[in-house]
Order: sequence, then C-alpha cells, then structure tokens
Amino acid sequence: MSSPSKREDKINRIYLELNMLNSLAESLQKQSEVLNKYVADTQLSIETLNEISRIGEGHKVLLPLGSQLLIDATLNDTENAYLNVGAKIIVRKPISNIKEYLEKQLKQLQKEYMAAQKKLGEVMNRISLLQSQLNSLIQQKSG
Repeated sequence: MSSPSKREDKINRIYLELNMLNSLAESLQKQSEVLNKYVADTQLSIETLNEISRIGEGHKVLLPLGSQLLIDATLNDTENAYLNVGAKIIVRKPISNIKEYLEKQLKQLQKEYMAAQKKLGEVMNRISLLQSQLNSLIQQKSG
C-alpha cells in the first residue's frame, strides 16, 4: 500500500487532470454544437437550391427576413444564386456550382463534426476512468 502522502499526491494529480479534461470536454461539446448547426444550415441551403431549380421562374415564394418576418417574392432567376465567399464578398454563380461548393463544404463539416465527437468520446472515457480511480483512492484514504 502506498503512503498517505503518495496517495494525496496521486489524488491531486488525478483531480487536476479531471479539471483539465472537463474543460476540454466542454469545449469539444460546444465545438460539436456549432459544427452541427453549420451542417444543418448547409443541408438546408442545398435542399432550398434543389427546390428552387425544380419550381422554376415566376413562382411566388415566401422569403424569410429574420426569424419572425416573411415577405412575398417572385423567383426571377432559377439558374443563378449569390454566394457569400467571405469578407463581405458576394458573387453570382450558377446554382449547380454553388451546390457543388456546398456539398464539398458539407462533407468537410461532417468530417470535422465526427472528429470532434470521436475526441469527445475519448475524453469522456478518460474522465470516467480517472473518476473511478479517484473514488477508489478516496475510499482507501477514508478506510
């Protein structure tokens, strides 16, 4: 059996690692949530472009302006759309090119999401193992 001071040192090391891992787990969870929102948004954009291509020009649609406001609009061009490429730069491109771009982006987002989930699982497993070790050491200390 280890001496009380060695046991205390081990308890302290485990406790510190648990704190670090809990912070990492929280960060990975937030990252996963953000990535999941981007995945859903990208999927919705692709579905919307597919629908626009299907319904054709001159069709009336409800256009959302924010989360609580919709206006009537008429589709004038179902071949092209505008893509925000970053830094407040918006370019007009054929819908087929935009869908291709979005599908590549979707695959990358899904890959990043899966990597974050895998890492989160590994961290949670390590937390569980350390928690079990910590509980055992605390029982030994008090027993």
